[in-house]
Amino acid sequence: MSSPSSNPAYRSEPVVWRREEFWRRPMEFAHPDDIPGQDLPWSDDWFSNQTLKDMLDAESDIGTRPRDCIEKESRWLVSILGEPQKQHLLDVGCGPGLYAEIFSRAGMKVTGIDPSPAAIDYARASAAKAGLDIIYACDSIFTLNADNIYTAAFANYGFINNLHPDLGQDSIKAIHRALAPDGVAVFELLHPATLEQFAPLLWETVDTSYFSPRPHLYLQELVTVDGTSCHAFLTYIFDPDRPDNIGVYRYFFVEYTDSEFKELLHAYGFEILHRHDYRDVITDPDDIHSTYYVVRARKSGD
Repeated sequence: MSSPSSNPAYRSEPVVWRREEFWRRPMEFAHPDDIPGQDLPWSDDWFSNQTLKDMLDAESDIGTRPRDCIEKESRWLVSILGEPQKQHLLDVGCGPGLYAEIFSRAGMKVTGIDPSPAAIDYARASAAKAGLDIIYACDSIFTLNADNIYTAAFANYGFINNLHPDLGQDSIKAIHRALAPDGVAVFELLHPATLEQFAPLLWETVDTSYFSPRPHLYLQELVTVDGTSCHAFLTYIFDPDRPDNIGVYRYFFVEYTDSEFKELLHAYGFEILHRHDYRDVITDPDDIHSTYYVVRARKSGD
């Protein structure tokens, strides 16, 4: 990072101090829709490409995992689904295709969807280079036009946890609709206590971030919907040269207990098959990703 004298984002009287709304603390919300800001800007080229870097960085635990963990979990999923040549798997939130390529090499027919154009472009190029016949679409599960097609669906890395509660339910309904009769859905979820690991406040001056290639002030805080387990990370982007143009982005984190998630699955036509601890899935009791667990469920009706 550049020094204060060379970085225009460092100012003796930062614009943040003059923003009246930052003295309205604490913020209280009665409903997730009350939380201000826009959702993550996946269609923005800068954001899409910056997040792709983390998805490909094996040393980062922000957007990916160590490659051996990915390999182990993928092969576990292949083993529990059985007969790969008979499987057509939907990889929900496939990113750059790290899991999808392993499924494809095992003999599965694979379709991957993700809202990030950069991730999908990378995944397509990687599959073509490897000679793998994987279908990729820059799409979301909510707009996917698919009914009774896939034998299995995989939504990992806390996909459901990171959605507005209504969208979490919609995603379960959409996955159920996309699965063929008796199709199996595999959901990887975060344990409720995971939120305690996140810092509630971050405030720094940066040269760049996910949200801007320009020097800016970056403020992140954690807010909670009153009386619920729905939280959101609010990120404010202040560009000193554009003091009246403050970017506000929100990223949801919804905690589900075992019983709550099972009730959701039952409500939308799934039969619970099994719950697995993530450490057992990858056969590593000391793995740092033990904050996750995995739920398998079968489509039990239309």
